[in-house]
Amino acid sequence: MSKDTKGEGCGIHPILLRGWPLTACEKHDAAYLVGSWHQANMSRAEVDRRFRLMLFELAKEGRFRLGKKALAWAMWGAARLLGGFWWEGKR
Repeated sequence: MSKDTKGEGCGIHPILLRGWPLTACEKHDAAYLVGSWHQANMSRAEVDRRFRLMLFELAKEGRFRLGKKALAWAMWGAARLLGGFWWEGKR
């Protein structure tokens, strides 16, 4: 999932999340940048797998863990489904 261009949330406009998933989204977005180390050395599937793992780790914190875990699956699924539009890596 790509962070919005204004840096106000995590997701694709108009669906923007704030709070707990933002750290994972920022790292995931950085990996999708053209010329990033990740694009040169990893597949998109591996970058997205790491995104999912970060989301699950963050979902363990605080309240609403079950809801966060369900949202983490949805976010990962959206990244897998739509991320190819933003991925410019060679693998």
